[in-house]
Amino acid sequence: MLEFTKILIYTSFVLNIACGVWVFFGIIGWVRDLRKN
Repeated sequence: MLEFTKILIYTSFVLNIACGVWVFFGIIGWVRDLRKN
């Protein structure tokens, strides 16, 4: 059970980082588009 909890925490941690990076790059792309116009 402890191993399962560790895996669950690790997975959610990785997913949070992935989402954060994705949003970060999305905002950068959006700002670039705004500057072009």
